[in-house]
Amino acid sequence: MEFDTFFPRGVITDMNKEVIGLSGTNGAGKDTFAEYWLHYTHGLQVSLGDMLRSQLPIDKEPSRANLADLSAELRSLYGLAVLVDIALKQYDVSNYNSLLINGIRHPSEAQRIKDIGGIMIWIDAPIEVRYNRIQQSNRGRFEDNVSFGQFQEQEMREMSANSEASVNLTLVRRLANITLLNDSNKKEDFERQIDELFFR
Repeated sequence: MEFDTFFPRGVITDMNKEVIGLSGTNGAGKDTFAEYWLHYTHGLQVSLGDMLRSQLPIDKEPSRANLADLSAELRSLYGLAVLVDIALKQYDVSNYNSLLINGIRHPSEAQRIKDIGGIMIWIDAPIEVRYNRIQQSNRGRFEDNVSFGQFQEQEMREMSANSEASVNLTLVRRLANITLLNDSNKKEDFERQIDELFFR
């Protein structure tokens, strides 16, 4: 698979910097982006993954499959962009001047952000790099304890939907305004990309 990285500065200046939607493959570096962005902006981050984990029934393990099923159920009941709408409501009543919504996983969520003038960012890296990165990190997530084969299977399920309300990262990727490649083993290399894009 080939990856294209582009930094269209016109996108940044022409769009609303207050709201950013962040998506990408597992282990691509979304949390690293969020940490760096928050350090400079002191904005509000809403993690849709954490939102789902907090709503998961206590008798269900926090696997990616169970989180995906819960998100599909919520979208079916309350609207396809319900998770983003909740984050936007939290932002609206806060005192923050900027919002980062981390973990966009459905095209309607991405489209909602674009409809209000926000920016959608997609982060990616080769799957081998991402798997090794996760295994060497200590994120403390239940879903990280998988073999490489299981990791590949999870990704295949998440890249395409089996229903209108299901996760579909392929369509989310197509809606991104900006794509970042994070294939380096050095965190500083990725932070340099973020810095060049937003803070210089």
